[in-house]
Amino acid sequence: MSIFLKISKKSRVKRNRREQKRRRRLLQKNRLWLKSILDEIARNGAKESIEEALKLERDEFLARKRHERVPKEKFRGYRNGYSRRSVNLGCGHIEIKMPRVSDSSEPFASQILPPYMRTSPKLLETFPELYLYGLSSGDFREALKILLGEK
Repeated sequence: MSIFLKISKKSRVKRNRREQKRRRRLLQKNRLWLKSILDEIARNGAKESIEEALKLERDEFLARKRHERVPKEKFRGYRNGYSRRSVNLGCGHIEIKMPRVSDSSEPFASQILPPYMRTSPKLLETFPELYLYGLSSGDFREALKILLGEK
């Protein structure tokens, strides 16, 4: 009977170790999944905020809201849909719907997102500092403080 108890104890220990390994793997997968979800939420929030600001800027340029009529003297153009534009930000790469205006006496150019801007200015100024603070040597904590903050 003591042999049976030894064998059953060994099998319980093996089963517990297998179960712990399985739990660790599952926890690791969930951590990666949660991190990707947080990044996706940040990108979607940035995209929605930028698109809303661009729509407001277009409405301000046209000096009217959607479906609002204005006299011919004050007419500044038509809303003409959207064009796709990709932008690199600190939270990652996002696709933005850029509003367009047609039949306007002066071209609509956004002040928020100028015509040829494809990367955030904050991101562009971080790259030289990464090199300056030692990207090649691996010691670039100082440069990442600019991008990610002090803490």
